[in-house]
Amino acid sequence: MKINIQTKYMNLKIVYAALLFVYSQIVNSVYDEKMAKRAVSLAQASYCDDATDPTYIVDTIIENHGSKALLGYDNYSDTVFAAFRGSSNTHNWMEDIQISQIAPYENETIKIEKGFYKNYDYLKSELFENIETIVARYKTDKLMITGHSLGSAAATLFAYDLYANPSYEIAHFYIFGSPRVGNSEFADDFNKHVEGYRVVHNNDIVPCVPPKSFDYAHISLGICYNENNSEYIVCDQDDKCQIGKCSVDDHLNYLNVTMGSSGCV
Repeated sequence: MKINIQTKYMNLKIVYAALLFVYSQIVNSVYDEKMAKRAVSLAQASYCDDATDPTYIVDTIIENHGSKALLGYDNYSDTVFAAFRGSSNTHNWMEDIQISQIAPYENETIKIEKGFYKNYDYLKSELFENIETIVARYKTDKLMITGHSLGSAAATLFAYDLYANPSYEIAHFYIFGSPRVGNSEFADDFNKHVEGYRVVHNNDIVPCVPPKSFDYAHISLGICYNENNSEYIVCDQDDKCQIGKCSVDDHLNYLNVTMGSSGCV
């Protein structure tokens, strides 16, 4: 009997490994690293006071209570983009994370970390006031939504608010160094409606917070890069940063782009 149980267990492990491999191949075939690099450059631009580049147009800058987003048109992807800035001080905002959750949606089982929603809510009304005008101006309903760090949480909530609006198509969603934004109910519902990628660099410390033990979960699909950003794997497991090896430096470098004000020319 023991042999039979062990055999069944091994067979299940083999089936699980095979399914994981197939899943990984599907994700790898869809994940567009060139588009990810484009998205991270736009996310980095949100940190800069004078974000100028001949390949994109910054149409509107929204800033309120320290929260900031750029809205504009990207020639490379032919999309209207929304790029959300992270905190200027990673240590400070991590220390200020409000572990408590709020239920801002009609479905009250869906809960969001209070501080992340507050950061997004400072921008929300102006985002929706301006996005319609910009989409009409550039004659495309396709959107790229991106952000880094705390900005990736705002990008996630913006995409979640947009998905049901038939006026827009979320063509590209790439976020970098994202914390866990809400509970498992939020993550599950987000995954049903928004397709995109949550990129993690090596042992970045920020994706480890808020802790799972406080009922937080990551959205899919996770793409994890090694230290020098030369290779990536699918990493939808919820723990990537190894205890004792969590790194702020990894948080400030994505796809070999220096993130934050230090990356501004």
